[in-house]
Parts: sequence; structure tokens; C-alpha cells
Amino acid sequence: MNYGELKTAIQDYCQNSETSFVTHIPDFVRAAEDKVFMAVEMPDFWKVDQNENCVIGQSEYTLDRGVLDVLSVRVSKGTVLQSSGVEFGPVDYLLRKDYDFLIEAYPGSTTVTSATITGIGKTSEAIVTATNTFSDGDVILIGDVTGMTQVNGNYYEVSDQNSSSFKIKSAGAYVDSTGFATYTSGGVASSGLTVGQPKYYAISSASSGALDPTMTIRLGPIPDAAYPFSVTYYGKVTTDSITTPAAEESDINDNTTWLSVTAQSVLLYGSLVEAYIYMKSEPDLVQACEKQFMDNLTLLKNLTDNRMDSDDYRPSAVMQGPQG
Repeated sequence: MNYGELKTAIQDYCQNSETSFVTHIPDFVRAAEDKVFMAVEMPDFWKVDQNENCVIGQSEYTLDRGVLDVLSVRVSKGTVLQSSGVEFGPVDYLLRKDYDFLIEAYPGSTTVTSATITGIGKTSEAIVTATNTFSDGDVILIGDVTGMTQVNGNYYEVSDQNSSSFKIKSAGAYVDSTGFATYTSGGVASSGLTVGQPKYYAISSASSGALDPTMTIRLGPIPDAAYPFSVTYYGKVTTDSITTPAAEESDINDNTTWLSVTAQSVLLYGSLVEAYIYMKSEPDLVQACEKQFMDNLTLLKNLTDNRMDSDDYRPSAVMQGPQG
């Protein structure tokens, strides 16, 4: 069933072609899609945010638009991306933990070594003036700088270190500070961070963008190298709706989705429930339509649940034997 056929069916069932009613048909359909999306983990919405890279000293990462639940996070064993992608291995799957666990276990520092900053030059290879005992390769956190505030709260790698100064790198490249504000005073650089190859992840925050939700995850330990990683998740964006024109389609009425093709009755009756409510139809009619929707939704849920691998990196239902 394409979108044009769905719209026609809704108008025929409701016997309503008034302009205001037709204008709201996309709202009815999107409401039905959202109900199904929340009730059933449809394979079409299992997606991958792949071929990302950790940043040295950075603990949190914002994922693709539309992420609602993370199914797995896998990190490459080593810092070189496999030619076929992270998912082809070898990889380590990260264990999901509570956010507070990661904060307590990997807070960002162990035995901290600090240096007081007295200057930061505006050069293509930023030089930090500070009496220090750092070593090349140390990961440091800079804070409390006035003037050149662009460096505050950032993790950097120490390079070209001597007892009175050092250069800073980010993602393997020297930091270019020529476009930063002029250093005024103050600042502290701290090393001794709890870094290493990540073993765990946690959901840090979730929010909504202009149209679609976003999610940030925290890794622990904090990465000490640019490890490639990928995230498998369940989610959707606005353009996943049958009501949104596909880029390759010239006519929105030709749109189809996994749901409209695989479970037409679910989408149709779900849309009709919304339409009848909008029309303030008789309760018996709404209830009858809602029963059809729920019956078909249950069949779809049974289908998808039974196809779920029991050894996937997510919770699965315990299989029950015959009850005697």
C-alpha cells in the first residue's frame, strides 16, 4: 500500500472528503506510525551509526539524529579502521552500564598532576607556557583560562614538552590557536586522566533537535587513542514517515515504507482510529476500529519478537515451555 492508496482508503472508510479532514490525514498517519514504532521493534528501524572515531580524552559522543535506544556499541581492536568497516571486526562489544557507574569508575582523573599556566601563544602550533613535569603523549585537561577561553574544558595531548612549556595536540594534530582570543591570565593543566580503550558505555543525555531526537553516550575508560567505533540503535527520523516525500520520488503518493508494505492493516486501522476520534464518531465505531488495530498490532509484534536473535546484545524474553 502506498501513501496515495492509504489516503484514499481513509477517506472511503470515513466517508469524508472535506478539505479540513483531508488536510489532517498526514497527522492521523503519523500518530499511527508513532504508536506502532513504540510498541514493536521493527527491523526497518534498526540502524547503525558507523565508522566514528574516538577522540583522545573525550568521554562523550553525540550520535546520529533519531536515536531512541542503543542496542550495541563496538570498538575496533586497534586504531586502524578495517577496510570493510568496524562491524567486520575484530571488535570489542562494550557493556552497558549506568551513567553514575562510569562517572564513579572513570571520573577523568586518578592521581592528578597539575601545572599553572602563565601563557598560551596565538600560533599555528599552540605553545603553553607552564612549569611542568608532563611527558609527551600525556592527556591533559585545561581549565580556568581567561582570555583564550576556547581551550577551557578540552582534553589535549602533550607534545614537544620541556620543563617550562609544551605544545598541545587534538586528534593527532597540533592545535592552531591563531583564531583564538588573546590569552589574558590564569589557567591550569591537569594530567593523570583515567584513560584507556573503552570497555563500557552509558546513556548520558537525550534531547530533541529541530525535528528529531538526539542522544549522547559516555565511554569508559576515556579513550586514549582514536579507536574507530560504531553504534547499532533503534530510532527514526522525520523522513522515515510515509507522509514525507522520498528524495527519489517525484510524487508523494508513491511513497511506501516497511510498515505500509508488510503490515498494511496495522497502518490503516491505526490511522482510522485517529480519524474517527477527530470526527468525534460514535464510541462503538472507534472501539471496533481500535480492536482491529490492536489485533493486527499483536500479530506484528509476535512476528518481530519471534525473529529476534536470543544472543543479540540486548535483553530477550525467557522462553517458556508448555504449561502442564
